Amino acid sequence: MDSNKKEKNKKKDKNKKKDRSQQKYQQQQQEQIRKKEKEKEKEKEKEKKKQNKLSPPQSPKRLVTSTLSPHLQSSLPTPQQQQTPISTVSVSQNYNCVCSNNNEKDFALLCKDCNEIICNNCLLRGDLNDVHKDHNISISEKALLRLSSSGNAQESYLINEESIQFIKGYIASDKIVSQAVDEGFLKTEHTHKMNMESIRKQFHHLHSYLTKMEDQILENLESVQDENRDIETMIKGQLDQDLHVMNQILKNYESQQKKIKKWQMLNDSSNNSNYNYSDLQYFKDSFQYNKLIERKLNNKFETFKNNTVTFEQTVIESIKESLKSICKIESKDFKEDSLIYKNNLIINKRFKSSGLDEYYLWNGEPILKNIKNVLVDSKFEFSNLSLPSNVEKLFLFDGFNHSLSIESNNLFRNIKILGLGDIKRPLEVGAIPPNVKELCLYDGYSHPISPGIIPPTVESLFIFGIKEQLTFESIPNGVKKLGIGFIGQSLESIIPPSVTELSVGYLKYRLDDDNGTTSIPKTVKKLHLLNGFNHVLKSSMIPESVETLYVHSIRRQILPQAIPNSVKELHFCDGYLHSIGYGAIPDSLQELCIFDIGKPLAATIPRRLKIIHFGATFKHPISDDILPLSISLCIYDIKQLLLIDERILSSIKEIYLFNFNNYSHLIPENILTKIKNNAIPL
Repeated sequence: MDSNKKEKNKKKDKNKKKDRSQQKYQQQQQEQIRKKEKEKEKEKEKEKKKQNKLSPPQSPKRLVTSTLSPHLQSSLPTPQQQQTPISTVSVSQNYNCVCSNNNEKDFALLCKDCNEIICNNCLLRGDLNDVHKDHNISISEKALLRLSSSGNAQESYLINEESIQFIKGYIASDKIVSQAVDEGFLKTEHTHKMNMESIRKQFHHLHSYLTKMEDQILENLESVQDENRDIETMIKGQLDQDLHVMNQILKNYESQQKKIKKWQMLNDSSNNSNYNYSDLQYFKDSFQYNKLIERKLNNKFETFKNNTVTFEQTVIESIKESLKSICKIESKDFKEDSLIYKNNLIINKRFKSSGLDEYYLWNGEPILKNIKNVLVDSKFEFSNLSLPSNVEKLFLFDGFNHSLSIESNNLFRNIKILGLGDIKRPLEVGAIPPNVKELCLYDGYSHPISPGIIPPTVESLFIFGIKEQLTFESIPNGVKKLGIGFIGQSLESIIPPSVTELSVGYLKYRLDDDNGTTSIPKTVKKLHLLNGFNHVLKSSMIPESVETLYVHSIRRQILPQAIPNSVKELHFCDGYLHSIGYGAIPDSLQELCIFDIGKPLAATIPRRLKIIHFGATFKHPISDDILPLSISLCIYDIKQLLLIDERILSSIKEIYLFNFNNYSHLIPENILTKIKNNAIPL
């Protein structure tokens, strides 16, 4: 019971916070509107004063009557016009038609009963709703045109049946947005709390470290001073002991002298040479005296150590500056990783996700004519699923729960690119019409791909992360461009011989078998090793038909002789993090393209190479022993040209550079003659 109460209280607090934030937002919006209105009113007052100086003032009623009387006759409805509920007024731009409430010139409506003009601001704010309620209202043609996207007043967006469908669709969209905002905010709140805890923990460690360092320094100082105390105690003790011995010797000597004087008196002698020094103490004092004198003459007491503490202010300032950068706060758009297309929080109807173009999230409302890419999920229950002719790309994701059978292929009659994710119902043979030229089966597609599901008219096919096994008949012999990855089966006999361009990502099994036979058909001319490709590349994997190879962010380094000599064009794309060593680039290569690789070039470029492209993201220096002399250099950023030594550039055959005219003053004269404007396109 207590837990239920806590949850209810949390929900209440959450709703209160949401209400407060909404009220605050509305207050801010209203405040901004008031400020703008005040500024407009001030400007209007200034204009009115200027006009009053030039001409005598007119009353609002008289102004409306005088300026609109030639046009009111034409606005009276004819028998044909009476069937149309919209009454319009045509007003010439030469007339000074101002709002009767605030002198606003933005003429929108005319109240015929009151003979008064109503501006847009009064209309939208609702200031005159009660004044003109149930009156005969006409709209200006100018305002009607403003409501039209085509510039034709007959095609304006006045509320009609289609508008109601839009409203219903956006009500459904707003529910999805509200859910997405709640989910996204809760996740950001969780991340925020973790960040706060992490910061406190790290700074606690820093405080502990500084305290420990302080204690250690103080302990070192105290240790030295303890040694000084020991030295002081030892010296003082030795001096006290010596003083005691010396005082004792003096006392014994005085006592001895008294005895001698007494002996002299008894023996009537002033000479004590005959005195018999037989007292043991006398001899003991003599030995102690000699030992004391010897120690005093040769005494070497340990000296004190005096510590001086100085602080290196430059180091302290440096530490302070370094401490400023120990914690970096980087704000990024919220990422939702659970679904392939929801790589960002779906708050807006239009969004752009990684790997996809900009798409419109459709919830059943009418689709505007300028929208070509549509994405559909399960959040909206469709009563009538239909797409206008302008839509060319359609993606069905996140539990789309409608049957895609041969009867429904009219849905795709204009679709050129179709993407399917975690749809709930399997495809039927004939569901995909022949106009679909590109088909994408993405993460979560969990239905068998039996023969005939993919029509032979599909030219481009991308299969990533599907859950069912492919058969040798799944992919029709007609597909020319194939992308495949994140599947748990061998590609042997899967790829049809019609494929000329192949892209492979993460694969559970190698591209070749133990006998060195590749699963890539000999018809493939272009091969892409996509991000996540996880096997050591061998020359036996690539058939001799491959002439162009694209290497992306693969997990293993390319070893020497791994790329066969049949490859004539090689691309190291953004994200290749391994070094490109000797032997990695085949001698037969004619064209090399290098982008944002992780490490500088370490291999010598083959002498037969004709063209090398340094993409706009390439950023490493180039040494003089890498580039061959007879090469054509293609550069997409002037900064890359400045990275190359002038001696190297002077020996190169020709240089292609995009838009170098803006930087020609940075290029030496002897190099300018080699440069061709506009690089060879990749």
